[in-house]
Amino acid sequence: MFTRSHKEKAGAVRREATGRPLSLLQLARADSSNHAQWILRAVQELCDKEGVERAGVWLDLEPNALETPADPVVFRGQVWERGIGNGPPEWTRLSEDLLPRELRREGKSCEYDLEGPYAGLIIGPLLGLRRALWVPIVARSILRGMVLLGSRSRQAPLPRVDAERIAEELGVLLELQESQRIAAARQ
Repeated sequence: MFTRSHKEKAGAVRREATGRPLSLLQLARADSSNHAQWILRAVQELCDKEGVERAGVWLDLEPNALETPADPVVFRGQVWERGIGNGPPEWTRLSEDLLPRELRREGKSCEYDLEGPYAGLIIGPLLGLRRALWVPIVARSILRGMVLLGSRSRQAPLPRVDAERIAEELGVLLELQESQRIAAARQ
């Protein structure tokens, strides 16, 4: 059994002086954000989009995080669900092996009708959804994370452009973080 947070939003949002929420890139520029902050902000942006009933964002472990080679978990993140808030803790981990083959091979966004031929491969964050959009987060041509949008309606359009923009911003942040780490190691 699991418990769920009943907060409607995924947490507090840092805002500009004008009152608008900071974008991912603004957040990273404003301070030395970490992966958890980036994930939280990305989920907050996605859950405000029309037609989204579930949003998830996962990134690989930060370079200084302890990794065990036997651990099958590749990505860690957060899942939000409309009307409930945070998803179950089991959904914070996502193994690359469970992702659609087309996504891993081609590195392009994939949208699925979960009642079609893909229905046999349903994993935790897809439970109860009728449509899902997976968007890869790529940095330096390497799969570094995932964005998931889901809907219980077959006809509801999922905001692909917004999900791809957020995935691209996260990829840029990951590349910047890696460049800074390499520069610091050289000094």
